[in-house]
Amino acid sequence: LEPTEDLGREVVARLGQISPDAKLASAPSWRDVSPEKLSLDDARRDDLGSIEAKLYSRLAVDWRLEDALAELERLKLRKAATRLAVAVADDPIEPLKAAMLGEDYMDFRWSLNFALQLPFPDRIEVLLDVLPRVKSSYHVQDVLRHLPYDGLIEAPTAPIDKFYRETEDVDSKIVVATYLAQRTQEEAYYEFLLEEALKPPEDLEKHGSVPYHRQAAMETALRWVRPVAGLSTPAPRQRQRREAVARLRTWLERIPADADPFLMEMLVSQLDLLGEPEDREVLVRYCEHGIPEVAALAIRGVAKAKPEPALAKARAKIRSYVEDERRILMFSRYVEPYLDLIFWQDDKSAVELLEQALSKQPKEEPDRRDGVAQTRILLDYLKAEDAGKRTQHAREFARREHVAY
Repeated sequence: LEPTEDLGREVVARLGQISPDAKLASAPSWRDVSPEKLSLDDARRDDLGSIEAKLYSRLAVDWRLEDALAELERLKLRKAATRLAVAVADDPIEPLKAAMLGEDYMDFRWSLNFALQLPFPDRIEVLLDVLPRVKSSYHVQDVLRHLPYDGLIEAPTAPIDKFYRETEDVDSKIVVATYLAQRTQEEAYYEFLLEEALKPPEDLEKHGSVPYHRQAAMETALRWVRPVAGLSTPAPRQRQRREAVARLRTWLERIPADADPFLMEMLVSQLDLLGEPEDREVLVRYCEHGIPEVAALAIRGVAKAKPEPALAKARAKIRSYVEDERRILMFSRYVEPYLDLIFWQDDKSAVELLEQALSKQPKEEPDRRDGVAQTRILLDYLKAEDAGKRTQHAREFARREHVAY
């Protein structure tokens, strides 16, 4: 709905008809709390009075209905009243900061989104002022994401660096160092991330996961030490790469088999990118991992040192797709990851398996990543006897998919 004056008055009037003492007609959906202890805006309430309060208070905030503020306070709809007070303030800067620094995370998120509507100078002022004072590293990460950085208007890095140097919270320091490393490309931030973000947590064997910001920091640091084709790598960077690889091997040796799949994928892929042939021996144990994406990354990594054993494992994965009816919709997980390996190794022994895999594809559900079409091109290449045809199919395959081997 587009707000109009009449609709605004209607919303205020309907809020006025709700009793602050509205009782539940039945027990709440979650039965661990007595109904009388739940406020009207509590998510566990599903009675009519509560639903109306949630709907109309949301409209009052979105439409900035200043006349509704008294009704929100009367109904003790604290979140909506706080947000509306910010939205209708002549100068919202200070109440916005207060909302960001409150206890409620959803108020914090709403305040960040509201800050996007401010002029750039005001937005930068608010975000930089609250950055050192927010509740946790998660809040810090959210604030940094909302700072303008588009090459034209950018937040100054000096106050962010000051917070980085002064904070005693390691997680917040990692978040800020990740941001500053990407913004400034200064070595000091990367060196800190290599030391701290790559340090395996003590409870890794138990939990097998780390917060997202830690994974992002690890990837940022590892990209910095990754060799660049055609360029010589300075000796200090080579040493740091070797240290990073040693850390990655420690992670993979300690992490449980049922660890966070995204973390597993990152660790395996980074060891493949950074390691020497002897380091890729560690990947062999992950070729049979229960997560298909992890297994595929490991097999592709092993192939760089030992292509024949890797090809055998790749064919086994494709065969498991062919023979297991439960995997009929998993072409992109069990077949597609191995196409470029088969192409590069010119593995004609995989022709029959690939044809069987194609025959299982449901016609009404074409592969969204177009792996089926790529498989057909690969088969044309493998089966062609004429050199000119093979070259034509090879070029077509390479145009559609970067050949990594």
